[in-house]
Amino acid sequence: MSIRPLFLLLTPLAALALTACSSTDEPPAEETSASEVSPTATATPDPSNTQSAAPTGASGDPRGGLIDPATVDTSDADQVADAVVTTMETADTRIDVTPMDASRRAKPWLTPQYLETILQPIPGGGGAGWIELDANDGYTTTTLSDATEMGQPEDTDTEAFRARAAATERLGADGWTGESTQSVYYVFLVRDSAEDPWLVDGIQIG
Repeated sequence: MSIRPLFLLLTPLAALALTACSSTDEPPAEETSASEVSPTATATPDPSNTQSAAPTGASGDPRGGLIDPATVDTSDADQVADAVVTTMETADTRIDVTPMDASRRAKPWLTPQYLETILQPIPGGGGAGWIELDANDGYTTTTLSDATEMGQPEDTDTEAFRARAAATERLGADGWTGESTQSVYYVFLVRDSAEDPWLVDGIQIG
């Protein structure tokens, strides 16, 4: 039986727009059900949607680093999950207008449906945490570790689940450091067949 996760509309960085307490381990309150569209319908990227996902900020690489899509083996669900979580947790106020710009840089590894979720605007201009980061010429770096628990569903040819713990540091000019965050990403990946690339179709954060 296929098990599909809940979509989460905001990554931890984007959640800074809604709350000043970005280091909590509890998931944000607003969640919505994942699309009922089958993996076959969701796993093929739509070039028009991908093109529309360009970050709203300036072009350039974040100071925390940028993953080159050419270095990611998209036949490996672990590598795709790592690339998406790392990218979503790596923001830079010199090039990003909101925390969502970091999430939008993950577009090479997202299904069109999930990309549309990431493209939705967030209220509040970034929130208190983002404003603090911006005021200190800040950026973020993250370290991932495996957070897989017993009982995780086994991979099929077209569906996979991964859990990643992200420890994210907030750094800035003149040695400034902000409060670090700890989050667990539950990543759902799909593809059309065993020969197709994995794409992330949903994330839940705890």
